[in-house]
Amino acid sequence: MYRLNGRMYTASGALLQDALAAAHAKHLRPQCACKEPAAPMYIARSAGSFVVKRMPCTGHSHAPRCPHHSHESDGSIGDSTRPAIQRDPVTGQVRIRATFAMSSGETGLSLHAGRDHGLQEVRQRFTLRDLILYLWNEAELTTWRPEFAGKRTWGVVRHHLLRAASNVWVNGTPLAHGLFIPEPFSVDKADEIRTRRLECFANGFGARSSPLQRMLLIGEVKDIVSAPPWSHVVIKHLPDTSLLLRNVSDRWHPVRYLRRIGNPSVRLLMAATFSLSHVTRPIIEHFCLVPMSAKWLPVDFGPDHREAL
Repeated sequence: MYRLNGRMYTASGALLQDALAAAHAKHLRPQCACKEPAAPMYIARSAGSFVVKRMPCTGHSHAPRCPHHSHESDGSIGDSTRPAIQRDPVTGQVRIRATFAMSSGETGLSLHAGRDHGLQEVRQRFTLRDLILYLWNEAELTTWRPEFAGKRTWGVVRHHLLRAASNVWVNGTPLAHGLFIPEPFSVDKADEIRTRRLECFANGFGARSSPLQRMLLIGEVKDIVSAPPWSHVVIKHLPDTSLLLRNVSDRWHPVRYLRRIGNPSVRLLMAATFSLSHVTRPIIEHFCLVPMSAKWLPVDFGPDHREAL
């Protein structure tokens, strides 16, 4: 139930969309009535409709049975990264300043560039890991209830992530224009899926004028084959191609990290900015690894896995 302008509305009620449209135009903020005091919410416009979403870092303010509940209070986005987010109260658009670059013309700040840019400035920008956990929080994928069993598939995760990214801009670039999340693979639809993937690449790399553009991949790591000077990263649901990764230091090498986890029930999510070679082969420029449980809930294994260039 939502409280809006003094009235109560059910999440599936026929009157909710009209009420949200009117509230959005007047910049009114709904409240979730799952418990008292009511938690503040905000209204986002997505795919032609209005959606009530929880405010960042307020998942703990909702009742355990509420769909907006999350155990993550502020673990997803630390205090130091909050200045990196600006949310337009009128449009709901979110602008994020990031340490990584989405094109050659951007000034991405390396985590190791404190001497050049000031350590405080670096810390106040989103890393790839920050962005992934922010999207997970916005997509409300940090919550699990028994009725989700068997239903939180990669297709469901992908759908919610794409929706969460629809109003996000990173370093001045619409994230939706440069985001690639592999769709669930089907042998019967392999040609259709490959065509859509190439169209996604064409739209993403053709949307900007920079000659060295980058897109952002979010996908589950299936395997990594080391063949110096490259490693070949195989992503699940992307069986007909692999991503090229220049061999990096032992500390950051994904193969070693996979061995350190030693838990077959843990999924390893990769977020990576990538460019394309002349044969449309993705080449990873910057990546991070985020462990996930079998239920697609973020798991923290310490700082070693978090970011690599």
